[in-house]
Amino acid sequence: MFFSRYAKPAHFERVISLGHFCVTRHQISRHLKAEKITTPGTQLFDWQTTPPAAMLEYFARDFQGLFHFEDLEIAPEGCARHRELLTLHPHEFGEPIYELTPERLAAVYPEARQRHDYLAEKFRAQIRSRNTPTLYVIAHFLDEEQSEQLVAALGRHRGHRFHIAMIASDGIPPPPRSEISAFSIDPNMPGGWRWEGHDDEWTRVLSQFQIISPRPHRHGLAGILKRLRGK
Repeated sequence: MFFSRYAKPAHFERVISLGHFCVTRHQISRHLKAEKITTPGTQLFDWQTTPPAAMLEYFARDFQGLFHFEDLEIAPEGCARHRELLTLHPHEFGEPIYELTPERLAAVYPEARQRHDYLAEKFRAQIRSRNTPTLYVIAHFLDEEQSEQLVAALGRHRGHRFHIAMIASDGIPPPPRSEISAFSIDPNMPGGWRWEGHDDEWTRVLSQFQIISPRPHRHGLAGILKRLRGK
């Protein structure tokens, strides 16, 4: 039996997507905007498709060395794909997003790599933050082993206060545990399926968490980023 030392925060000052695709970021932004709450800016997993195993691998590698040019290929969908991790990157290489050519992949890669590295460093800084209780949201049910790995990865940095919300319309929720809330949502969206998700169902779930705009902290994210850069 796994016993947790992580209590669910009473409120959250930051909400971050863990994927596994764009619906999570879209719905977080939509909900926070409707509630007039400050959004946390672009995050690493917002606009890429990240299988759960790949998301956990990001943590295992400390978010480093995961976007080398030689690891990328053009997927059948017509966008960039990581050969090993199978992450899809439709938004990093210009438009049209599903008509990527080898020439455009090579030409845009330096800029895409710089952006990816910045977002990875930003994410590393956030999971080291002690001052900002964070709600992590993923549009997928992880299994029990994956759930334990994710909790361990997020809890590795002492003082980081967090909770994980898993939201999905199919699959089996993981066993209950204090660090995770799992929500099954209605897959029958008004007007049929759309990538943006079921607005009413996502609102129902996200409204169950007390989310406030982040408060200013003396030693905030900028300071942690500087320390990670060795400055």
